[in-house]
Amino acid sequence: MQPLNYLEIESLCSRLNELSGSTLQSITGQASHLYLLFWDGKKSHIWFLDLWQKCPVFLPFTGKAPKKSQYKPWSLFLKSHFLGSTFLSAQPTGPKERCIEMIFNSSEQLEPQQITLRLFPGGVNLILSSKSKTVSYLKPKLLSVMTSVSGDLKARSVEELVEQYKKKSEKKKVSSPTKNPEELLQSQILRKEKSIKKIEEELILKKQKIDGFSQLGEFLKSHLTEDIPPALKVFYEAQKNRFENMQQAFEASKKERRKLIGTKERLDKIRAEREELVAVQDPSSWYKKIKVRQLGPSPLKIKKKSSLKFKTVQLGADFKLFLGNSAKDNAELIKSSKPWYVWLHLRDYPSSHGVIISDKKKPPSYQTLQLAGEELINATFGAKKKKFIGIKFDVIYCEIRHLKLLKGSVGKVTYTQNKNLTVLCK
Repeated sequence: MQPLNYLEIESLCSRLNELSGSTLQSITGQASHLYLLFWDGKKSHIWFLDLWQKCPVFLPFTGKAPKKSQYKPWSLFLKSHFLGSTFLSAQPTGPKERCIEMIFNSSEQLEPQQITLRLFPGGVNLILSSKSKTVSYLKPKLLSVMTSVSGDLKARSVEELVEQYKKKSEKKKVSSPTKNPEELLQSQILRKEKSIKKIEEELILKKQKIDGFSQLGEFLKSHLTEDIPPALKVFYEAQKNRFENMQQAFEASKKERRKLIGTKERLDKIRAEREELVAVQDPSSWYKKIKVRQLGPSPLKIKKKSSLKFKTVQLGADFKLFLGNSAKDNAELIKSSKPWYVWLHLRDYPSSHGVIISDKKKPPSYQTLQLAGEELINATFGAKKKKFIGIKFDVIYCEIRHLKLLKGSVGKVTYTQNKNLTVLCK
């Protein structure tokens, strides 16, 4: 499906304006998909937003919107501020622009609310504005001014766009036929050979860069002239003086040599993997092993140095809690964690850092967080816990992706998008 053009955006705005005066009755968000249900007093109308970077769309939806929703900051903001609001109008943000500006009005607010949809590849976004606050799906970028637009654009009707999107979705669902073990093995070998060839080409280019920077550095070191040989001019920056170029050339040479070592190690690893595949005698047994490896449950493990000691607590069958014993342990625990693991710490108290590890598709429940909070209190106070029985503590928690270790302060962190949990000391 081809991305929307500005003529189609104008057509979509005209169709949306038929819903003027309708109430935004339901909002469901899942990953990069959003379903908006409007009620005009007689029947409901669903519009579907797909924020796919290559081909974003906002179209009428004839099926049923999913009941479950994945809660993200932008979707929570949308529900909190826009649910129950009256839709007023929709229009392109400017002439020949592929952005839609939707205006809403809420009885609880004096100022109108706004949803801006950026529906062009590379600049996809959903921007929500309400009560002088703005939340977006992605960090907003400055839009460049449209200088020229093709004059032979053809606008597809809204119905054609819906049909084309359906066909695109059906193609995604059709899975490729399963290969037999022999074909799969050969395709894996071929893939490794392509990777080896690509890395070998990278090595040649890196060696050429190393030689070029080294030769330039030596030339500038031994010659006072700035008459650079033609072969070395590609490594020389005219806006810098001779001394700066010489210094930069030697530093770049060292940097490229370090990269070269890593590239060689990667090449050796892939060559070994290819040799291992070539040596397979029975493709069927090999296929069974990799299938078990791929389909089996991911183990709840964390990278751990032998010198570090983490306290481990099993939180049911699907979750584990790791607790650091020192500032160094806490720092290493955070460094070794996956982005979706959940970090915990007592608010306003010096405490251990806790990390709940789980499968990516199964975040910890409220009950699991409560258990983890209790274990965090136990680990923090130890034998002194008796003094705090019956007292409620605030536990801060967030995903590891929203955490940052402070340089120069071992074990200290800054965090964003954190939530608060009240836990009773028992």
